[in-house]
Formats: sequence, C-alpha cells, structure tokens
Amino acid sequence: MRSSPPIVWLLVLLVVTVLILQVIHLVIFSCLEMKKTGKLKTFEKISQRRKKGHRLSYFRMDTRGSYQIYHSVSDETDNNRLPKDSVTMVTHCSPHNMHYLPALVERWKGPISLAVFTSSEDFQATLSVIHSFSSCFTDIRNHVQFHLVLPMDTVDQIRSLNLTRRIKIPCKNLNSHIKTHIKTKNYALQGVPYPNNLLRNVGQLAARTNFVLTVDIDLLPSSLLFSQTLQFLKYESLTQSYKTTAYILPVFELEDGKPVPKDKPEILDAISDGTVRQFYTEICYRCHSPTDYESWIKTKSAVDSLHVAYAVEYMPLFEPFFIVHKSAPLYDERFKQYGYNRISNTCELYMAGFTFVVMDSGFLVHQGYKRKETFHTSKDKENAANRELFSQIVDELHVKYPESVGSCRNQM
Repeated sequence: MRSSPPIVWLLVLLVVTVLILQVIHLVIFSCLEMKKTGKLKTFEKISQRRKKGHRLSYFRMDTRGSYQIYHSVSDETDNNRLPKDSVTMVTHCSPHNMHYLPALVERWKGPISLAVFTSSEDFQATLSVIHSFSSCFTDIRNHVQFHLVLPMDTVDQIRSLNLTRRIKIPCKNLNSHIKTHIKTKNYALQGVPYPNNLLRNVGQLAARTNFVLTVDIDLLPSSLLFSQTLQFLKYESLTQSYKTTAYILPVFELEDGKPVPKDKPEILDAISDGTVRQFYTEICYRCHSPTDYESWIKTKSAVDSLHVAYAVEYMPLFEPFFIVHKSAPLYDERFKQYGYNRISNTCELYMAGFTFVVMDSGFLVHQGYKRKETFHTSKDKENAANRELFSQIVDELHVKYPESVGSCRNQM
C-alpha cells in the first residue's frame, strides 16, 4: 500500500487540534455561564490550606466572568450548629466601610454573611483587615463569614494574589489603618462600578440557614431581633406560605448623635421626640411608605417576641428590607452603582406571587438622616441609567411570570 501523502496527515492533525480547542472553549464558557438557580454550584477548589484557623475554601467567577469571588476567606464560625430554620444576616460593603461591623455584630447575635468588594491593589490589605477584625472581636470571629469579590484583572495579577499572607493590625489602630491603607470605597473605585446586587447574591448563596435578611451594612437591627426570629420561624416554617412570604422590618433614620433605640418602646419614644423618622423620607418617600408606619406605631406588641402585625399591598418603587426564604429569587446582577437594585428584586417577588407582611416589634435603624447632599456626585446619572435597565427587566419578568396577576410597569 502506498503511504498517505504528508499533506493528508497534516490535515488530520489540524482537524484534531481544532476539535480539542473547541472542547476547551466550550468548557471555559460553560463555567462562565453558570446560571443562577438559587443553589450554589460546585465551585472550583483552589485551596484547602489552613493558616491559624482561617480556611480559604473556594474561588469562582460570576455568571459573566467579570468578577472573581473568594468564598469564606475567614471562617471560624459556629453557624453550622444553628437550626436550619433560622436567619442569616446578609450584607455587603467595600473594605473602607468595614468599620460598621463591630456595632452590627453587637446587635445581631446570629450568623452574618458579608461580601466585601475590593480590588487587586487592595486585596492583601483587605485580607489583613478581615483577619484583624476576626482576631480583635470575638463576636465577629464566631458569627461572620467573609467573602471577597474583586474585578477580573489580568491573569498575572490574579495569580500573584497571596491568599494566606496577612498582617496583624493592632486592634486600636484598625479604623485608622482602613482610612490610610484602603483605597477601595463604595461607588468610588475609578472605572469600576460597585456591584451591589452581585455582592448580595454572594452573601445569600453562602448562607447556611434557610432564611436570610439582606441589609446594608450601616443599618442596625433592634437588639433582640435575632432571638425573636428564631422563635418566630420555628413555627412559621410549618405554614404553607412561608416560602412565598417577605417578612418586612420597618426601617428608620436616627438624628446624628442620638442613642440607637434598642426595642420598640424606645423607638416609639424617639419618634415622639422627633429624633427618628421613616427611612428615605427626603430621598424617596414612596420607597418605604407602603410599610404603613402609622399602623406599625399603633400595633401593640411584646418586647421579647416577634409576630406578623399586618399585610401590605405592593406599591410602585417599594424597596423594603425583609426576611425571606433562601429559595426566593436572587437579585439581578446587571444592576450596579445607585438606583433600582432593590426595587427590581421587590418587583420580582411581587410578580412571583409573594405576600408582603410587616413584623410587629423588630426594626432597623440608620444612624444619621439620609440627605441628598450626602450622596456621591454621579448618583443622578446612575439612577437614570438603572431606571432604563429596570424598564427592560420588567418586560423580561412578564415573560418569566406569564401567570402573574400584577405588574411593575407603572413604576417608571
């Protein structure tokens, strides 16, 4: 037999090479296009090393491959011992705002899942701050899971990140160290938008309890809220509708310098004194008014327990803070920076058939009045862009929930 010409073998080799490259291409893009299903996918493990009790568990990219996510960069918590039908507080921030954390854990005596947005430049410094907060505060060490999110940079920059190198910062110097050594701030990383909804999803997906309470890191809960929810959900989780109910907590603004009310009697006194008012009164009154603060004030409730006070109707622009089952729709990660990021999620809950109820004694407090002049300068421009995105998403939700009896179209 005559041997095949060299050109034939060359063609065969080229075909095989192309097939191999296509397989690699498909594998890579399958990883990038992981869909949000409400459950964590199996992440690529990059390290199981421990250093002084700190586990570096998983690395993954977000669904669009724009961010790298490090789960449980510091985790010595005892959260696995909690009953599943309890609540994890989910929150997010840049490392510059981690100074809010000690006051938060002092009020919330339960698990916290915190997603921190940083950059390659601040990565090592952020790890040191996390390590030091955990070392300096027992409650942080016992209750807080930390997750790091940062933009995808060049491959060399990613490979150069040292996941175990940390510097111990003296406890008394923590806040000053953050101010002088951390450049990453909420809404202020040059050229990189703050991915608030991605951060919320990272925290929610990592929660080890069946319920989550997603809040901003500068909000403080009433002092008994976690223990109250444990008792409430013990029985509420036996009902038919607990997976499709949003349990709303009224949120207030407190005048600067005033002590934060611990329970409902104290906040009612502060309301009477005029030092506390509805959250976002000046910025977006309609965003929280459907909670019906007047009815909440009139509702009698025990200090040490938590119950449903009344149901409320969904209204345009509604963006309450609420306890919800972990299987609830996640936040749309296309929203970044300021505007419509939580409004869109409440809209989806409404179209998915969720019921909104207000709790009788628990609440949240923001220290300081929210005023327009305190926002970053690009807020209005970002809000306009996100309004356009929201309009698009409402159309998508009508396709996703064709049987929905309601609509969010009248919000625009």
